[in-house]
Parts: sequence; structure tokens; C-alpha cells
Amino acid sequence: MDLPVYDGIICKAPLAIERIVFHAPDGNIGGKTLSIWQYDDASIDGKNAAALEQYLLPEKGSELEFLGKARPADHWTVPYVTDHRYYLRWLWGLDFESVRVQIEPYLWEQSHKSVEFVAPHYEVRETIEFETENGGLQPNKSLRNVEESALVMGMNDVNTDEDVQEMRFAVNGRDDSSSMKITGLRCKDYCKIDPVEDPDVKTEMLWSDKKTWPNLGHVPEEDDEVEIKDGWEVVYDVETSPILKSLEVNGKLTF
Repeated sequence: MDLPVYDGIICKAPLAIERIVFHAPDGNIGGKTLSIWQYDDASIDGKNAAALEQYLLPEKGSELEFLGKARPADHWTVPYVTDHRYYLRWLWGLDFESVRVQIEPYLWEQSHKSVEFVAPHYEVRETIEFETENGGLQPNKSLRNVEESALVMGMNDVNTDEDVQEMRFAVNGRDDSSSMKITGLRCKDYCKIDPVEDPDVKTEMLWSDKKTWPNLGHVPEEDDEVEIKDGWEVVYDVETSPILKSLEVNGKLTF
């Protein structure tokens, strides 16, 4: 075997390569590049804050482009090696309100170990919820002091301190969940936030403007899944419309 060619592609048992999809982003990460770094203890042990910052420069990670039209729509997909930890970041300082994780559990054998992810979060969050298809909500700190063999999809450890805003979570196929939703909540039970109105901010957007559709990357075309998000005011300024797969209006659409 030519290790310079195949090392990292063919893994010795019990390691395996698994397809993991991050998709359906809600927040400002849609359409943006996802950077990925290997983050095992061997990669970061002994690094002080300055050295770790240098290690996490975009040019030192792997860049994964956003795919706006595929199955599932709006996603970042790449194979990961089990029993490894990875650091994820969408550019600098971008965040999400929610994002979904999808796997193929029938391909993820019970003997295969987990993939662990670490990701920063930049907005104020009282809590971040991890809800899996079969296991439901996984409690915070459930990832701490757990043997690898006991890990299930969505076990997590979230730090919401101002100095260290970071989350860790596990992905595997042990409870047969094919998907998980990660949701960042500014406040959990009740919060009253008075809207801030800025007369200089224009919220009206034109249907014909490509910038109106960051998740698509283009003006809506035939068979696209189109969403007008809450707070958007879109003016339909074209004469004809393609036949869309779906149109979800959570904001305002004016003809």
C-alpha cells in the first residue's frame, strides 16, 4: 500500500469514514464557507492561546463550500473519520440560530466510534439545544465524563461564558437517529426584547436581486425551495415566475 496516497483515506479498524451533513441553516451562515480543523488532543496539546489562534487560521484548515441546491438543500457535506475530533467555524464571527445534522444510520455500524465536533458561538445564548430524531433533547454537560462506548447522538457540553463561548457534541448512529437539530436560544423560557428601529436600515428587498437570496446564490429558478424569512419585505418585481418546488412566506411578500 502506498501510504502517502492512501493514508487518511483507508482507516484501520475500528475506525471508519462516515458521511455527515450540516444543512438547513437559519442565521447568517447560509451560503458561507465552512472551515474544518483536526482538533484531537494530539493536535492541540501544549498550544497556548496565541499558538491555538494561529492553528485556527482559515488557511490552515480545510474549506468546505456551501452547496445551495442538492439533497438535502443548503448544506455542507464531507466524510469524517470516526474516533476523531474536529473544530468547525463559519468564517469569522458568524453564527446560527439553528442548523441540522444528518447521517445515514444504517451505514453507521454499532461498532463504529463517534465523531466529536467543537464549534464556537458568538451571539448571546442562554442555552443551545441538541434534539435528535429518536433520543429527543439531550441535556447539557451530558458529554462530560462518559466512556466513548456510552455516547449517543447529540450528547453535548455547552459553555456560554463570555470568555469561552463554545460547544462540543457527539455524532454517531447508535440510537438509529438519522438527524439532529441544533438550536441556539437567546433566552429559554421568557424574554422581552424591545425592537430597535433604525430609519436608515432598509428592509425592503427585490425579488429580482440576487442579494435577496443568500441561501440560493441566485434569483429563484424552477424547482427551487424558496423561503422569505421573518423580517424580510420582498417586492415581487418580475413579470413571470418559474414553477417553484415550494414557497414559504414568514415575512412579507408584496406584488
